[in-house]
Amino acid sequence: MPAAQAGKAAKVTLVVDDVPVVQVLQALAEQERQNLVVSPDVSGTLSLHLTDVPWKQALQTVVNSAGLVLRQEGNILHVHSQAWQKEHSARQDAERLRLQANLPLENRSISLQYADAAETGESGRETPEREGNHHGR
Repeated sequence: MPAAQAGKAAKVTLVVDDVPVVQVLQALAEQERQNLVVSPDVSGTLSLHLTDVPWKQALQTVVNSAGLVLRQEGNILHVHSQAWQKEHSARQDAERLRLQANLPLENRSISLQYADAAETGESGRETPEREGNHHGR
């Protein structure tokens, strides 16, 4: 993009009638020389008439109209269905839980100083009884 146009958002005029969504996305990406990855579950056709719309807004309009999800990683645009997004999130959550379950357990040793072991054991055993028994104690 020439330096004079660098500060200016590119405007898009796009008129399509019953065109596959993937082709519309590819045309928009190509216009701005953007990297685009479209998942295999993206399907359907689209009809629209956009005149002098900022490029980013045109892209978001196409994505929203088709019920898709757009995410950007670095300089790559990823487009996929909402079902894929939910499934992907569920897989990530399951993997996170699996990793947490495999974390090593933590062992701690506590040295008791100035305490009678028999007395300490008795107080631990008596505490629940005292809380639950209010008759005669």
